[in-house]
Amino acid sequence: MYYFEQNYDNIRYPKSNTKNTGLRNAQLGAIHAIAAFFSTRNDPALVTMPTGTGKTAVMMIAPYLLGAKKVLIVTPTKLVRSQIAEDFKSLVILKSIGVFNSEVDNPRIYELKRKYDYNKHRNFIKDCDVVVSTPQCALTISKDEEIRELFDFIIVDEAHHEPAITWRNILSNMVHSKKLLFTATPFRLDDKKIKGELIYNYPLSFAFRDGIFGEIKFIPVDIGKDEDKDIELAKVAEGVFFNDKEAGFKHCLMVRTKSRNEAQKLLSIYQRHTKLELELVDSSRTKKAVDETILKLKTSEIDGVVCVDMMAEGFDFPNLKIAAIHTPHKTLATTLQFIGRFARTNSDKIGSAKFIAVNDEELLIENKKLFSSDAVWQDLIVNLSDEKINNDEEDKEYLKKFQSQGNTIVNEEFSLFSIRTNYHARIYRTIKFDINKTFPDIDQIIEKVLVSKSDNTIIAVTSERKLPRWSTNDGVFTDVNYNLFVIHYQEKTNLLFINSHKKNEKIYENIADAFCGKNQYEKIIKSNIHRVLSNLTGFEIFNSGLTNRISEGESYKTSAGPDVSRAIDSSSGQLYSPGHVFCKAQSADANLTIGYSSSSKIWSSAYGTVKEMILWFDINGEKITNKKAEVKTHTNYDLLPMPKEMEKIPSNIFMFNYSENSYLNPHNLFSREQHLSNDTILDIDIKIQFDSIKDNRICLKAKYGSKSYLLCRDLAGRYSTSEKDELFLKVGREKLSLTEYLNQYPLLFFTSDLEVITGREITKSSSSLSAFDLNKIKRIEWANYNTDITLEFRSSKTMDKNSIQDTIGDLLIENEDNVYVIFDHSTGEIADYIAIKLGGNCINVEFYHAKGMSSKHFNSSVGDIYEVMGQCVKSLIWIKSKASFEKKIKERQKSGHCEFKRGTLDGLADELSKNIPMRGKIIAVQPSLTSSKNIPDKIGEVLSAVNFKINNSGVANEFIIWGS
Repeated sequence: MYYFEQNYDNIRYPKSNTKNTGLRNAQLGAIHAIAAFFSTRNDPALVTMPTGTGKTAVMMIAPYLLGAKKVLIVTPTKLVRSQIAEDFKSLVILKSIGVFNSEVDNPRIYELKRKYDYNKHRNFIKDCDVVVSTPQCALTISKDEEIRELFDFIIVDEAHHEPAITWRNILSNMVHSKKLLFTATPFRLDDKKIKGELIYNYPLSFAFRDGIFGEIKFIPVDIGKDEDKDIELAKVAEGVFFNDKEAGFKHCLMVRTKSRNEAQKLLSIYQRHTKLELELVDSSRTKKAVDETILKLKTSEIDGVVCVDMMAEGFDFPNLKIAAIHTPHKTLATTLQFIGRFARTNSDKIGSAKFIAVNDEELLIENKKLFSSDAVWQDLIVNLSDEKINNDEEDKEYLKKFQSQGNTIVNEEFSLFSIRTNYHARIYRTIKFDINKTFPDIDQIIEKVLVSKSDNTIIAVTSERKLPRWSTNDGVFTDVNYNLFVIHYQEKTNLLFINSHKKNEKIYENIADAFCGKNQYEKIIKSNIHRVLSNLTGFEIFNSGLTNRISEGESYKTSAGPDVSRAIDSSSGQLYSPGHVFCKAQSADANLTIGYSSSSKIWSSAYGTVKEMILWFDINGEKITNKKAEVKTHTNYDLLPMPKEMEKIPSNIFMFNYSENSYLNPHNLFSREQHLSNDTILDIDIKIQFDSIKDNRICLKAKYGSKSYLLCRDLAGRYSTSEKDELFLKVGREKLSLTEYLNQYPLLFFTSDLEVITGREITKSSSSLSAFDLNKIKRIEWANYNTDITLEFRSSKTMDKNSIQDTIGDLLIENEDNVYVIFDHSTGEIADYIAIKLGGNCINVEFYHAKGMSSKHFNSSVGDIYEVMGQCVKSLIWIKSKASFEKKIKERQKSGHCEFKRGTLDGLADELSKNIPMRGKIIAVQPSLTSSKNIPDKIGEVLSAVNFKINNSGVANEFIIWGS
């Protein structure tokens, strides 16, 4: 019979009380939980007991309780290894509290101080009952098949280290052993899962209730403007130490900082500015030197120590009661380990623990303001610890609800608990969601799909294999990337959240199509997604994007910095509306970051578990759908006009413009033979069918070459067509139909009062438009040039007539100031004519847009006005920069659409290369307009809007009309 089996009957369970020493409640609870668990299970078990509650005694009782044959104890440090080996060798702890009487034989202990060597260590290990080792040495035991078979029980101390690869390998190698893990903090600094089932948790609050931990006091230090933080902290620490000493307490001081260099600096500060006797303890010192310093502490030869993270684990000295925190820990796990060294009560002549720190905004632990002068510090510590442990257990229970769907191939070691992802999501509104649908084909290998029907959540892992950039040999080497997808449908709000680590518009849509049905969902409009900022305070906006509704000089303005809202003023609302925002703010109990964009996305800098992210989804989902939610950032960001949900499509739409992306990166068209063309999206002639604008749709006609067909844009901003043979464009590696393209890169529509329509939202203009100045309509004597004002350009059937374009050309050539005269024609044109004047230290570019008179009466052809005014505004994009203008001219000439009537392309290129600014002038050539007759309000509004937009564009300085 083995030693532990032989001595099982000698165990007693005396209960500690005011009269007798014995086992504490925490120890009794843990002991019985261990016995109960291993009576039916053989899985790894985890016991949580705060530092100082007596887990060493429980660790020593466990082998007797389970009748172990041979025990391997793995400890994190040499210091802890030696302490446990000594305690186990003498059983002094268990005998002193009455668990064993003095006659019980002590176990044979072997402290393995070197990596396992067969010849040196085999016999010692075979002859002992317990081996105590650090991870590096224990790993060598676990790799030896013969010696590891001798052990049937492994105890891991400070198990929050367990997910580290060395610890994990030890447990994996010792397949046939029972495994018992102990920790004071059952959560890792890196959020990895401790691989053991939590069978007993003694809350920190109970340690205070049962008197195991004493009172904790926080002493805040306020620093004046010209005062040195470290010096002031040192002086306060000195005062606290000597006050405690006068009160009869035998207290010692620990000065905590973040690095060895800082520790050396602080030691010098304390020596110069206080009378305290301190020594430095850091990782560069030998164990012998550290032991000597600890002995000096215990014998009161010194008053305290300056250290970084030494003595955090395994150091039991109840008289260590004062902590001067020059640099606080940032995580709860390390904070609790630290506090546990100061809160113990098992010594004479000690009082409450005292923590001294500067009371400033940097002192946060896991985003919670722990160091606060108005905080009940002890309660905060307790609540944080209990909340963290409870959350971890809730996470485990939550993840148990996920079931695998279909055949999956991810390694079985894959654990949902190991997922820590940053919070972000594309959001759609839908009333139809089917969780039983199959995860869609997104051109990746589907590795694993897990489904939780209890809260409509799907987790998918996919992989994609690509050639490295340096390889052209197919299939020899490939890079493998894994992508995570978390899909959650919030039934209460009808919102679908898609968290995709592969951010691609097509992937988002494929997923939504799969689970909601094609066209059964829509993006969230900006005014609704803006509500994620509701119920928050203390905003600091450090990244924002502003959409310029008027200017073409800068269509989207991105700002980043400490508080970019300061750059917004009351006039900003005349030009800009919100595009995206990312900010820091405060909720009721924590600091947070939150951002949103007009593309129906929200995000945060936070990382968390799947359960935490789903909770984040749900919180923000309820905000988004709360129609009563009000957002006030109390910053200048509030000055920007927020788009509103569009109830119906306005009838006074007069033009559209392409998305910024379409101009910056014009995607190429496929020809009718499906060959890639040099023509782009800008070469498609798209026109609004003004007479068919309804409350819920806009019809457009797309024409390219001989092909033309109708498109419809609905109230939500989705494009569709009944045409089966659409135009197609190349976008990346994909081939998209025109409707698919416009759904991805939607058009912007403008009304005659400069409202802007994007998606289902409309942004009201805060600008007041003045009446159009009729003096801007220049009368042209068309009859003098024998011009047919109903004819925009000549064709084979009208060769005997002089068109409007002909007359424009003649007038521009007559003017000798025009150094360059360019005729541009067909779809995708910059303008019908371009005239360029030089001089005055400026390159003056004039765009002439012509439209024939289709009505019988002057100032009555609304359709003609809308079309030519839309062309005028669209052409502003080509004078944003000299480079883009030159590039466009070259492309048009290469395709045969652009002809120099005066000057040459090379000459123009030389002029544009000079360091001279370029300014634009826009001329609408519309003979149906005249200043001699009354202009109807509908036309007048459009003229005013175009005049305002051009004059405030930042790229053109004048707008005039050539009329009659």
